[in-house]
Amino acid sequence: PDTELFVELVDEAPDGSRTYLQRGALRASHRAVDEPESDRTPDGRIYRPHRPHTNPTNVTPGQTYEYLAEIWPVGHVFRAGHRIAVKVHAPPFVDSFYAYVPRSAPGVNTVLQGPDTPSRIMLPMVPLTGVGLGPPLPCGAQEAVRCVAQPG
Repeated sequence: PDTELFVELVDEAPDGSRTYLQRGALRASHRAVDEPESDRTPDGRIYRPHRPHTNPTNVTPGQTYEYLAEIWPVGHVFRAGHRIAVKVHAPPFVDSFYAYVPRSAPGVNTVLQGPDTPSRIMLPMVPLTGVGLGPPLPCGAQEAVRCVAQPG
């Protein structure tokens, strides 16, 4: 009747290694959005949904729902050849990285993608025209950088 979602933003390097950047979390029963209180782009799209958390509503398995999951702001430079990956999953049952304690066992969630059920992500981009970048940092070079090598 309920599920939790993690939506993670990941930088994937040409060698397959991945750097976790940021995530958002949403409990499905708290999906309600107060549209007048939400922050919007100049063209009217919601980029920061305001959640009242006043009337949690369970989900019906097999029914399609829209979830606006906010990924909290992060500053990052994507180098040439890197890709932006978005990972949608239930939070792990044992979570040593985020200190997040799920309220239920991980569920199985289906992400629908197609003309009737579009999935999307909105990312603000800042051009780096004229900005000189130093060499890329190796995985583990900074305490805040967590990289995972792709299994070979």
